[in-house]
Amino acid sequence: KDALDDARGRIASRLGASAEELVFTSGSTESSNMAIKGVAAALGEKKGKHIVVSRVEDFSVLHSARALKRQGFEVTELEVDEYGRVDPGVLAAALTEETILVSIQTANQEIGTLQDVRALAEVCHERGVLMHADATHSFARVPLDVRETPVDLVTVSAHVLHGPKGVGALYIRGGTPLTKWMDGGFQEFNLRAGDE
Repeated sequence: KDALDDARGRIASRLGASAEELVFTSGSTESSNMAIKGVAAALGEKKGKHIVVSRVEDFSVLHSARALKRQGFEVTELEVDEYGRVDPGVLAAALTEETILVSIQTANQEIGTLQDVRALAEVCHERGVLMHADATHSFARVPLDVRETPVDLVTVSAHVLHGPKGVGALYIRGGTPLTKWMDGGFQEFNLRAGDE
């Protein structure tokens, strides 16, 4: 438990977050699934059923969004420019009154594109929409401070930092509506089932 608490605090501090806002998972796939499906479960019936992602997202984001589409959610997959970037104006135009979540990666693992996550997050927050950033391929390499960048959820993974495979985490800003989507025990602040 001491090792887990120490790791939680150190990873959270790299994001400018508190330890209580970091949930350990089995990796980036689970973290992104938890973020997207957890918000959908929390807000789908209350606020709306529209989710926005970019076409260049990792499979865990794209396939989570497409799974929700099969369940009746509307999913917009944004085109990117010739550099692989999402234009904040294009994002703003895609948002509707039904939009509950935007998920955009911080860095693309294939072409190296860095998104302007802060500008994209500001567009979301101006419209009252939550934002998830998949920082799997940039965490600890490209600064991301949640005190300055208004993202609500951030996916990170150990394996890209030469840590153990099968370990990841999800930053969840305090107060972010998220429903536990995996049944089982009460681990990780009762947000993730399974032995720590």
